[in-house]
Amino acid sequence: MKRFLAFLLFTVVFSSCDDGDLTQVSFEFDDTIAKSCNADTDKFFIYKMQDNRALIIQLPESNFPNRISADLTTQPLPLAINGTTIRLIYREYSGKVTEKTMCSAVPVSNPTVVEEREASEGKITITTTAIKSEPDANGATKIIAYSHALVFTDLKFNLGDNTNQINEAFSQVIYETNAIPFTNFAGLTSLFSCENDNTFLFKYDPTQALVLDLKPEDAAFLFSGEAGPKTRLISTDTKLTHFFFDTTIAFLTNDYFCTVPTPDTPPITDAYRAENGIENQSGIIEVTSLASDNGFKHKIVLKNVRLTKGSLKVQMGNEFIFGEINIPTN
Repeated sequence: MKRFLAFLLFTVVFSSCDDGDLTQVSFEFDDTIAKSCNADTDKFFIYKMQDNRALIIQLPESNFPNRISADLTTQPLPLAINGTTIRLIYREYSGKVTEKTMCSAVPVSNPTVVEEREASEGKITITTTAIKSEPDANGATKIIAYSHALVFTDLKFNLGDNTNQINEAFSQVIYETNAIPFTNFAGLTSLFSCENDNTFLFKYDPTQALVLDLKPEDAAFLFSGEAGPKTRLISTDTKLTHFFFDTTIAFLTNDYFCTVPTPDTPPITDAYRAENGIENQSGIIEVTSLASDNGFKHKIVLKNVRLTKGSLKVQMGNEFIFGEINIPTN
């Protein structure tokens, strides 16, 4: 009789725990960066995985622009989970999860999904910051990536049997996107001007350009026959700008820079402008001149120049060779 009662108690306890429902959704994932699948498609999603568990966040990729949230005129509104375009899914698998498990074009046969729960309600707020490199040997820095922090609030999961798990908040998810590298214009030593206008100098590669727009008095002094070095400061009238372009529909040419008004194509996608200089400290334009066969060759070096866009700031380095231009003698 005692053996029968013990067996009955054992059966009741274990049958009550195995009701086929996930009792709680666990969001205790490590702090690794989230990864993504299906970039540039409407099937894009990001995910975190740990052992046999995965957290999947499906939302339009356009929600991860390389723009710092603090610099936006209006802050992004929280995204409402709707089960179609904005989804949050928790899964447990029969074995360890890998990138192949998540992103395979053909579903893998193993591991298999053994439990899945999808949030029926909740909000996702995304805040973006920039990740900047450490200064190199020349003191130059660059933006290497953008960090997107996803914060989830007011989540509700249906656990089955008319019960819900409500999470007011849980750990944020970090997802990173690569920044477009700044062209260093290595090897592009020759500078261009428009109809021998020495106040407007530029250099460019297929998608970026560096433009120096000089005040006439500064140009006259810097490009005189004096050997130098001659210096002037970047200012509101003597400007340096680093442009980024979308060249998918039109290419950059000299005509683009020399046409007035500036053409609409290729469109400018980004622009960093140099800060005004400080005497003997920063924002210095230095020119040395050597006589050539028909005039003078002027070498332009930019010293301790910092480019800015909103709250983003990058150093061009202690010395940045802008290039050389040959100016004939009148």
